[in-house]
Amino acid sequence: MTVASHPMPDAPNSRRYRARVGAEKQAHLHWEAAQYELSWACQTFDGPHMRVRDPAGDYGVELHTFFRTHRAVPERAHHYVKVVSVRAWCVTEVAMIETHVGGRLEMTTSVPAGAYVVENPDGERYAMPADEFFSRYELDPEPDPGP
Repeated sequence: MTVASHPMPDAPNSRRYRARVGAEKQAHLHWEAAQYELSWACQTFDGPHMRVRDPAGDYGVELHTFFRTHRAVPERAHHYVKVVSVRAWCVTEVAMIETHVGGRLEMTTSVPAGAYVVENPDGERYAMPADEFFSRYELDPEPDPGP
C-alpha cells in the first residue's frame, strides 16, 4: 500500500482531463456542517460550502475551490460546469490519500487499484471509481504541458 504524498508514485503517468462537454451539475450554498457518504469516502464540512448534485450523487466542494473551478450556466439557475482541466491517473495498487482544502483535512480514503486519483489545479486530490470518473471527465484535447 502506498500513501499519497507529493509526488504520488503514479503521478508521472497522469494525464490531463476536462469535464465532459455538457456535464452540468446543480449546486447550492450550504451553510451548515454536513457529511456526505460518497462511494469512495466520507466527506465532512464544518460550515459553508457548495452542495453539489450530479448524476453520480451529492458531494461538497469548498467555496473558494468551487468558484475558481466552475462557472454558472447563464440560462439555468443553480447549474454549473467545471471549467478547469485536472490531472488524473489510475492507481495500480491500493493507496491512501488525504484530501486537504485550505489547510483543513477534508477526508482520508483508501483508493482501490483501478480507481482514479484526480488533482485539481490547486493541488487538491480526491479519488473516485473508474466508472464515476469517466462519467464526469474525458481526455482534454488541448496539448498537455506535463505535470
